[in-house]
Amino acid sequence: MSSIKDRSTAINLGIKYGAIVLFLAALLNVYMAMRYRELRNKALESERSLQIYVTQQQAVERVLREFSLRASQDPTIMQIMRKAQRASEAARQKAAVDASASQSD
Repeated sequence: MSSIKDRSTAINLGIKYGAIVLFLAALLNVYMAMRYRELRNKALESERSLQIYVTQQQAVERVLREFSLRASQDPTIMQIMRKAQRASEAARQKAAVDASASQSD
């Protein structure tokens, strides 16, 4: 007799709270589906950005490779490089003079 009463109680509890449990499970399922979609979209966007970055990097590498091949043969480029090197050396010397002057103060 007790087992029938226990079963009856379990069935009544299932009927009473089953709808709530099903609703919460459905709500959680919808939330997880939306979260998955959001993460998937972010991952696709990141992958697109990475592809663009890689393409740009490859283009820059090609330009630099082409420049390095032509730099030693083009007199105009050689002249620009010499000017830049002289300016860099002058800036380095000025920084060294400024540093030694500030240390002596």
